[in-house]
Amino acid sequence: MTLKALTVVTAVTLVTACTPNIKYVADTYKDIPRTVYKVPPDDGLPAIRELPNGKIADVSKAYIIFDNTSVGKLMILPSEQDIASAGVVRGYTFGAVDLIPTEDAFREAASGYLRSSGRQCEITSIREMDEPVHEISYACSTTATGQPSPL
Repeated sequence: MTLKALTVVTAVTLVTACTPNIKYVADTYKDIPRTVYKVPPDDGLPAIRELPNGKIADVSKAYIIFDNTSVGKLMILPSEQDIASAGVVRGYTFGAVDLIPTEDAFREAASGYLRSSGRQCEITSIREMDEPVHEISYACSTTATGQPSPL
C-alpha cells in the first residue's frame, strides 16, 4: 500500500471511527492528493533549530491537507506523528494535557496553505468532522476576467 493510500485510509478511519461520514469523506476526498503543509513557529526563530538537549529538530507544526478545489473544501488533520504524540501525552496525563490543535490553529494552517498555493481565499466555515479532523470550506477571489483564480 502506498503512503498516499495509507494516509487516506488513516484519515477516513479517523473521521469515521465515531461518525457516519464514511461515504461523504470517500466521495469528497478519495482521489485528492495528500499535501503536507508546515506552519512555522510563531516566535520568529527558524523552524529548524537546536533543542536544549543538543539535538537539531524542525519545530514547525505539520498538517496533512486534502484540497478538493472543485468544491472549495479541504480536509485537514495534524501529521501522523503529531496525532500519535498527542495520544501518548493525553494517555500519560489522564487527559489533563491535550496537544490536539485548536480550531484557530486549523484555521491558521488552512489560511497559510491557501496563501502558499497562490490563491486569495476566504475561509467561509470550519467544522470538526471528528477529533482531530476538520473540514474547511473556502471561497477564492476571481481575477479581472471573472474566472476563478488559477491554482
